[in-house]
Formats: sequence, structure tokens, C-alpha cells
Amino acid sequence: MLVKLLGFIDFIVAIIFLCLIFGLGIPSIILWVAAIIMFVKGVFIFTGDIGSIFDWIAGIFLIISIFYNAPTILMIIAGFLILQKGFFSVIA
Repeated sequence: MLVKLLGFIDFIVAIIFLCLIFGLGIPSIILWVAAIIMFVKGVFIFTGDIGSIFDWIAGIFLIISIFYNAPTILMIIAGFLILQKGFFSVIA
């Protein structure tokens, strides 16, 4: 059940990435909350979960996108990595 909940959070963050890629305005408070959630999810890296590296990378990109326009290709890569991570978490 927890894995599916975390996968659903990944889907939401992937949607946020897609909104940023297509230039839709996302309030900075939503970006901060999503970044903090991704950093907290990334704590599982200390248990040996390699996929949690993507959570930390996504959190960094979300924080960067608050202050700067991050390169689009990096946002696309991060968005799709989080999307596939969420997809596999939900079907597991």
C-alpha cells in the first residue's frame, strides 16, 4: 500500500514536471512542497534503493526551476524518470 502511495506521489511530481516543460505557471509553494517531498522520499537511498537517487535529482531540479529556467532536456529526462518510477511502483 505504501509503495502505491509513493508511486502516486511520483505521478503528481511527473505532472508538475510536464507543466514546467510546457511553460504552464506553477506556484512556487507547490514546487517547494514537491521538492521537499522528493527529498524525503530520497531518504530511502540509505536503505540501498538506487531509484531514490532519481527522487533527489527531481527535488534538485524542482528547486532550480523556482529560481531559474532549467534546461528543457534535463527537465524532460527527470520528468520521464519519475513517471516511469511511479508507473512501476503502482503496478507492483
